[in-house]
Amino acid sequence: GPENWVSDSNNDNLQWTTTVVDPDANRALVYFQGVSDRISFTNMEIYEPTTQGGIGSRTQVFTKIGDNNDYTIDNNRHDWGACYDTTNDKHLVVWVDTSSSYPRFSVGSYNSGTSTYSFSTQSIIQSTAVTKIDVVFDSGTGRVILVCRRSDNWYPQCFIGSYNSGTSTYDWSSMTQLSATAMTEDIRVCKAGTTTGQYA
Repeated sequence: GPENWVSDSNNDNLQWTTTVVDPDANRALVYFQGVSDRISFTNMEIYEPTTQGGIGSRTQVFTKIGDNNDYTIDNNRHDWGACYDTTNDKHLVVWVDTSSSYPRFSVGSYNSGTSTYSFSTQSIIQSTAVTKIDVVFDSGTGRVILVCRRSDNWYPQCFIGSYNSGTSTYDWSSMTQLSATAMTEDIRVCKAGTTTGQYA
């Protein structure tokens, strides 16, 4: 039957989930907005299809990627996102913080010895207020594409991120405007081809 991941007696809350599969480690991370409106995750094993299939035991439950005000997000599913970089074997979580509305990110790495993930200290992508953020990994170029809506005019914007193995983090392009038309709804990005992306 269904399994209870959190306990109401601990005043836990769980909402707005996003599941990201790590095929290199055969694991899945279920991200969610948790206590104090900070992004948390549950880490679980994915069994090989050739054996028994299904989901295995969890090695991390309700683990925050960070726990100070820079990690606090609005009570809004569309102010954070996550993806997995298969070229560099890294997890990437992006969000808009509540205090400055700046886009921020944290990089996750897997430890095969303990079957756990750890995340870097958050960094600001650009000191410009945005909202409605989303991110996707482009396997054709080995880069990540982040889309968002600028807060002052609601125009859709994008950033391109490239992993820097020397600094173990992502280097980001400057903000690029996609259109001079204000977006009143959510903004999303997806892979549309070998080396292209599409926002909507």
